Amino acid sequence: MYIMYIENITAKSPEENLLKLGKILYLHESNGLPPEVCLPPEWWVNRIKFMKYQHSDTIYYTISAENRSVIGFMSLRTHKFRDTHRAGIEYYLLEPRQEYFIQLLRNSISELPDTVQDVEFWVHQSQQQDLVNWLAAINLQCSYTEIPTVLKLHHDEPEAIMEEADHLKMQAEQRGFRFQFYLNNEIKHSDLFTFDDYCEVVAQVWNDMPREDSNWDDESVDGVRRYYEDIETFPAKLQTNLLRIVAVHTETGKPVGYSEVWLSPFIPEGIRHGDTGVIPEFRGNKLGMTMKMILYKKFLRDNPQTRYWITANAESNTHMKAINTKMGHQDLEKYYNYVVKADELRILVA
Repeated sequence: MYIMYIENITAKSPEENLLKLGKILYLHESNGLPPEVCLPPEWWVNRIKFMKYQHSDTIYYTISAENRSVIGFMSLRTHKFRDTHRAGIEYYLLEPRQEYFIQLLRNSISELPDTVQDVEFWVHQSQQQDLVNWLAAINLQCSYTEIPTVLKLHHDEPEAIMEEADHLKMQAEQRGFRFQFYLNNEIKHSDLFTFDDYCEVVAQVWNDMPREDSNWDDESVDGVRRYYEDIETFPAKLQTNLLRIVAVHTETGKPVGYSEVWLSPFIPEGIRHGDTGVIPEFRGNKLGMTMKMILYKKFLRDNPQTRYWITANAESNTHMKAINTKMGHQDLEKYYNYVVKADELRILVA
C-alpha cells in the first residue's frame, strides 16, 4: 500500500525536485512521439522555473510513493486575461489510480481563485482512464477533441517537395500575395505592416477556429498583443524561438494569414507547429497550404537535422486536416477537453 506525498513544486523548489517533475512531464508529453523529438527533462525544468507569466500562474503538484519516487503530477494554470476567468488542469500518473487523481485534484482546487468560473481538463484517454471514468460518473461530456499529428520530413527526396512549394508560391504571387518570414519579435518591426495589423489577423483566426461544443470566449486584439508580449521572453528563458511566415496582400500591404513554428535547440530533430490561419475574405487561395509548403521547403533546405514536424488540430477542422493529410501527417492519440463550472467542481471534490 502506498503512502502518498503531495508536494507543491514552484520555480524556487530544489533542483532535484524540479528534475523529478521534469522527468514526469517528459513522459507525459512524449505520448506517441519519436523519442528524439520529445523535449527533455532539462527543458521542462527551465519551463517550471519560468512558469510565472504576466497574465497567468501555474502551480504544479507532484505525488510520490512511500520511497519518495515521483509517480505523477497535476498542474493548475489560471488564465487572468480572459473575460471569463478559467483554470486549466493537466495531470499524468505512472500508475493510474483514482484515489491519486482525487487527492491531487483536491490539492489543486484548494488553490483555485474565487474569480475562476470554469475549469478545463485535457485528457489522453489511454493514459487517463481514471479521469475519464470520473468525468463520466458526474455526467460531464467532452466539449472539444484535438488530434496531434507527426510528419516525417523527406530529406531523401526533397526535389518534389521544393518544386511543389515553388509552384504554390508562384500561383499565390500571381493572385496578388507575397510571403515574409519573421523570427521572434522581428514581427514588431515589419516594413510591410504594423504589429497591430498582425494581431488583428491572429485574433480573427483564433476566434474563427472550430470550437466544437466548447464555450471558449472570443479573444480580443489586446489579448493577442499581451500573449505575444509574454512569449517575447521565451528565446532567452527557454531557448525556444518562434518563426512565422506571414501572407501579405500585395495591393494593400496588409497581412491576411500566418503560420507559426517553434524551434528549440533541445530538439533539433523536431519542429512544433503552432497555428496556421487565413482571415475569411482571403480564403480559397490555397494560402494555408502554400505557407506550410514554403516552411517545409525551408526546413529541408536549411535544417537538415530536422526530421519530424509535430502539430495538432481540432477533430472538426476538416480543412486543416485535409492539408496535413496531403502533406503526409500521421495521426497520434486524440485528447479531449472537458469543461466544468468551478463551483460544481468544488462541491464534487469536497
